[in-house]
Amino acid sequence: MHELWETKRDELVSSSKGLTNAIKQNEISGESKKPSSTIAEAANAYFEKTFDKEYGGFGGAPKFPRPVQYNFLFNYFSLTGEERAKEMALHTLDRMALGGLFDQLGGGFHRYSVDKYWLVSHFEKMLYDQAQLVHSFLDAYQITHDEFYANVVRATCDFVLRELTHPDGGFYSALDADSEGAEGTFYVWTLAELAETLGKERANIFAFYSGASERGNWEDGKNVLFINRSPHEVAINFEKTEEEIEILIKESNEILFEVRSKRIRPHLDDKILASWNGLMIGAMARAGDILSNKNYVNAAGRAADFIWETLYIETGRKLLHRWRNGEARFDATLDSFAFLIKGFLEYAE
Repeated sequence: MHELWETKRDELVSSSKGLTNAIKQNEISGESKKPSSTIAEAANAYFEKTFDKEYGGFGGAPKFPRPVQYNFLFNYFSLTGEERAKEMALHTLDRMALGGLFDQLGGGFHRYSVDKYWLVSHFEKMLYDQAQLVHSFLDAYQITHDEFYANVVRATCDFVLRELTHPDGGFYSALDADSEGAEGTFYVWTLAELAETLGKERANIFAFYSGASERGNWEDGKNVLFINRSPHEVAINFEKTEEEIEILIKESNEILFEVRSKRIRPHLDDKILASWNGLMIGAMARAGDILSNKNYVNAAGRAADFIWETLYIETGRKLLHRWRNGEARFDATLDSFAFLIKGFLEYAE
């Protein structure tokens, strides 16, 4: 942009004038006063065209979770009754939550999938993804009343409270992807590590459930854990009851999580941003309301208090952008105001 400004400034100015005039003409004609339904129809048609029917999401790899897409599709379904819009959103959320994009042991979503399957991720965990996806999965839960979506919300909120929350209530920004000098080391397992941790018989069952193999689905024989088969399928294969398998999986997850917690952890990005905290305050408040969990509502309130006390300056009614290690700096930007106001309103409700 700087180079264009230095070398082709006249063209940029001319282009901007043309765009400005076009917007003015549109306002004069009255066309901008009410969005046409054809805009929503065109958007929905685009999603249908680009939808990955098998693995969910829109387009190919890499696949990012994009909650605004699911928001649109759920709203479009609500307004029009178009079942296909709802199905596209639900199928995408299903595949993300069953895949390696979701941390099956510790909860929370990684930043994006490098493949079309939502399996192998860039392992960074961002606060803004957690916040927005909590809303998406709450929408799915309210539409379907399926506890699967509620459990994803609980696991995500619990992860944020456990690993992205300052002792005084503000929410940290992110966990890095790397630990021990390599990406994903904290999250992946070899089959031998599973056997050593769980015992051979239990590891065989858990590997069948979670898609782990000797070859691995990642690098150097390591595995990203995902939900490869349902407890019902596992029970049939190992001639056990479904209840036995569900107990075994729950216990295995707890054992593996405990062992994993002793590994060298990814670096914590401990900036506390007004904008991203606004997103998470709203998500926590809404999750607490819908799932009748006072801990989440209280967490939203503590974070709101933290931001108000550290980043809002009464003199001059000024909001700052970020707080870290006792220091508040930089003027807030528009998204800081928008997201924070939205979060405060959702908490107030």
